[in-house]
Amino acid sequence: MEQTLAEILEAVKMKMENQGEYSRAAYRTYIEEAIDDFMRAGIVTDDDDIEMMEDKLLLAYKDVVAAMSEFD
Repeated sequence: MEQTLAEILEAVKMKMENQGEYSRAAYRTYIEEAIDDFMRAGIVTDDDDIEMMEDKLLLAYKDVVAAMSEFD
């Protein structure tokens, strides 16, 4: 599960960089899109606790933005 969360987080970071949008609302949208992508790929299934995954990823927002700003 932690490996999958890390992969989703990397996908979210890529979406943020590609779109140039770093707001919390955009971050939430990118999380939902990434989880949907992973579900379509069969990596995440209905048996996974999607809500918990979203919550963990949302809690990482400040760290993600801080880490990304270090490279600017």
